Amino acid sequence: MIKIESLVKTYGQDLEKITALNGVSLEIKDNCMFAIIGDSGSGKSTLLNIIGGLDRANSGSVFVDDVEVTKLEEKELRHYRNKTIGFIFQSFFLEPKLTVLDNVTMPSIIAGLAKKEREEKAKLILEKLNIDKYMNKKSSDLSGGEKQRVAIARALINDPKIIIADEPTGNLDSKNSENVMEILKEISKEKTVIVVTHNKDYAKNYADSIIELVDGKIKEEFLQ
Repeated sequence: MIKIESLVKTYGQDLEKITALNGVSLEIKDNCMFAIIGDSGSGKSTLLNIIGGLDRANSGSVFVDDVEVTKLEEKELRHYRNKTIGFIFQSFFLEPKLTVLDNVTMPSIIAGLAKKEREEKAKLILEKLNIDKYMNKKSSDLSGGEKQRVAIARALINDPKIIIADEPTGNLDSKNSENVMEILKEISKEKTVIVVTHNKDYAKNYADSIIELVDGKIKEEFLQ
């Protein structure tokens, strides 16, 4: 269970102060797909970044099970990001000169996993996502849809509890977008998947719960 209480995040000071999140409170159940929708600047990515430990709130709390993430020290936060969270981004963020296998195993190197074990885990995940045939290809040689599946595999390598996906279909055509959403929906049977998307149809078709953010506040919450 993820529990968020009265979360506030601002940027800048005085007249240039921008409130990205303004007292957001919500709960996200385990093993579901939770979608966050809203226009650009509504606070979607800021909320994701705070849940994922990439950014810090000015006030309020984020609890993941019994851990108050918002109070973790930097070293604890690095461990949290590496072990508890798997990140998927719109722009993939793959290393273009590395092979698919090397890209996928990168987080497990940071986690201290032995080479044989991390490569075996990566191969199983790539096979499950039907991209094991690209294992020795450089990521720069892949299509957008293939790159995003590699990014999903990388997010899964450390067996995280939570998958955070920030506009994962933003750079994909409709067919590949639907494939990615179907993969994330399948993953949500075993993990909590939080997706930020501009596409309300994808949210309605795939998510178990949806919130809409407007000016840093929850305008509406939908339960399906």
